[in-house]
Amino acid sequence: MEVQVAALTWRQAALTAVADAPEGERASRLELVAVVRDRGHAKDTVVRFWRRVLEPLTPEMFDAFVDMNVPDPIDPTPAELLAFAELVTAVGDPGLYQAVSRQLWRADRERITHRRALLDGVAWACAAAGPQVVANRPPGPGPELDRFVDVHARARGEHDSPGLRRRLLSGATDSDERILRYWSLTGEVTGALTTGAAQQWLHGALERSVCGGPE
Repeated sequence: MEVQVAALTWRQAALTAVADAPEGERASRLELVAVVRDRGHAKDTVVRFWRRVLEPLTPEMFDAFVDMNVPDPIDPTPAELLAFAELVTAVGDPGLYQAVSRQLWRADRERITHRRALLDGVAWACAAAGPQVVANRPPGPGPELDRFVDVHARARGEHDSPGLRRRLLSGATDSDERILRYWSLTGEVTGALTTGAAQQWLHGALERSVCGGPE
């Protein structure tokens, strides 16, 4: 019975999303909604995307990431369903995969010898930055950033240094519109702090530590 109710709720949200489309956009809205016709398949599409990106993680670590960061809307509003549909569509763009990979590994990827430890450490750094994001504090130097840089340094067999910080900024994709939109959509659906928001805060802190700016 619960499965049937959930399916009916999902269908109602989809129908309302299409019915509420502005004049002239109904066809494209219908095409977008069709992407998430099967909720389970839609979520699996997003999970497969992250499995490729986070391949070094253990199954337990990956499952924890999915639980925290991959939306699984059970009773969505029409707006949440549309956000989820756009998110599912986005992960089909090879450019998003490349941008997210670059964001995670940064520069000198070939020098990273401990990829699983790096991903685990970045997760901890994001968790440490989370309260700063929630409190709406501006990015800046501090223990959260130091931890982030130290994780990257250790993964490369180095120590934190101004040179490393500059390299971590070189070619950074944190401001890529595709990444920003992906995490914005995730936040719309989950209503919770995202890993992407924490990563963005850390990038801003790294940029300020390298380029200067008001504390």
